[in-house]
Parts: sequence; C-alpha cells; structure tokens
Amino acid sequence: MNLIKISTLATALAIFGGISHAHSNYSQSSIDGEARHLHLRSAKKLEVNLENASRTIALNKCEEEGVEEEVRELLEKSPYEESWAYLPEKCEWHEIGNEEEYTNHQSRITIDMPYLLSLMRENKKLVVYHFHPLLENMQQRDSGNAFETKKDDKLISNLRIAMPSLDDLLSMMGTSLEFDQLHLEGELEHKIVTKNGIVAYGLTDFGKISYDQQRRHQSEYVRSAPPISFYLRLNFAILMSDESLSSIISESQNDIQEAARIVASKLSDPYLRINLVNFKNPNL
Repeated sequence: MNLIKISTLATALAIFGGISHAHSNYSQSSIDGEARHLHLRSAKKLEVNLENASRTIALNKCEEEGVEEEVRELLEKSPYEESWAYLPEKCEWHEIGNEEEYTNHQSRITIDMPYLLSLMRENKKLVVYHFHPLLENMQQRDSGNAFETKKDDKLISNLRIAMPSLDDLLSMMGTSLEFDQLHLEGELEHKIVTKNGIVAYGLTDFGKISYDQQRRHQSEYVRSAPPISFYLRLNFAILMSDESLSSIISESQNDIQEAARIVASKLSDPYLRINLVNFKNPNL
C-alpha cells in the first residue's frame, strides 16, 4: 500500500514506465515446469503462511465459512496478503500465495503458478481468492516510521484497497487463458475479499477472445488495434488517478462502499467485468 498521492499523469507514467504504485503487487511466478516438490500442511483454519517452502490445505471448509468467518478475520488483523485456490466441488482451500512480504508501506505477493496449474489440471471448477489488508493494519505495521496521511488521502487509499490493483487484473488475464486452454467448459473465478465486500472480477467472453487473439497474433494485432492489455492499463490509469477517485468519493459523500461500486462500474467494459458483492453477514 503506497500512500503517495498519484496524479493522472503520474499514474500513467507509473503504469507505462514500470514505477510501482499499487496497494499490492499481486503477480504470477513462472509457469514453466511442473509444480515443485512442496511440503503440504493441513490447517484447521485459513492462515497467512510466510513459509515459502510449504503450502497449507484446509479441508472440509466450504466457501461461506472460509470467506465470511476466516478470510474476513485475517484481513482485519494482517498487514500481509494471502491467496488460495478454492475448490467448490471438494470444499478445499489450497494456499497458492508465495513470497508474501511487506516493505515500504506496500504489501506484496506472487502466485505459485506451477502449483495453481496442477490444481487447474485436476479441477474444472476453481476460485482464486486473495484479500486486501486494512489500511490500519499497515499503519500499525509501520509504527515508529513516518506514515501519516491526511483525511482525503486516507479515503483515496481505502478506495484503492476496495478494488483490484492493475497487477490483480493482469494476473487474472493470464491465469484465465491458461485455464481455458485446459478446460473447454470449466469455471474459473477470481475474487478479492475486502473490508467493503467481495470483489468478483474477470474477462468477459469478448475480452477472452480479444486477449487470446492478441497473444496468438501479437504483431498483427498491434497494427490493427490497441492490445487489450494496453487499453486496460490506460483506462486503469485514468480511472484510478487521485483526481478521479477524489471526485467519486465526493459524489458518494465519503461512502467508500458506494464509491467502490461506482469505480467497479466504470472499470467494467466490453472486455472486463467487476462486481462488488455484499457479505452475507455485514456485522462481522
């Protein structure tokens, strides 16, 4: 979570110039080769596991219990992110987060793609989950360091936390194509648990076709139309700038949940769908 203010131009420069500014770096590890030999450890409850040599598996835990009771508890306490592949037909949660770390007011995590690919090969229904920690958790983690924010900056930061980051979206795009190549009729979903609800995001059918064509015929696609990833980056840079988010927050009268719904609606287009779903028990 980087709390430096980002103007529209600065955001565009950050995205196209490689400067990291998102609240988290949620990216894929290499997908080459098979899943390496890992120590798989049974866990009664979902947890943030910082041991990269091991992965936790929670059995007999269906989706509502995992999300409503346990992931929500983790996001209330942890400055670190974690990610799981949830298998709805088995009620199993497989940890796929790797290299979880927290540096420079920013939570970082990568996805263990070899392990995720092995799960995708064996399961036609799968949900990739991760959560975004609360801003307050990171402020506590940085106690003793200079980490002060003005009210307006805090509202903007909380709104960013309520939405997928650019890394989240790009990771989803790559994972979706890998899954579709394995299963013609499978179901893959991507969801983020946030303080304001569950964010479900993915490519539309048109987006999948366009992105697949771009990857297969890169040079031809670049000549004929802007690649979907370039379009997504530009659209994201504009909509997630400080100016844009501040305007939406004002429009929502400082209601971050309502502002998140507006941002989700604006980010959704013919290529991308983003929905904010309320928790079944809003009082936890």
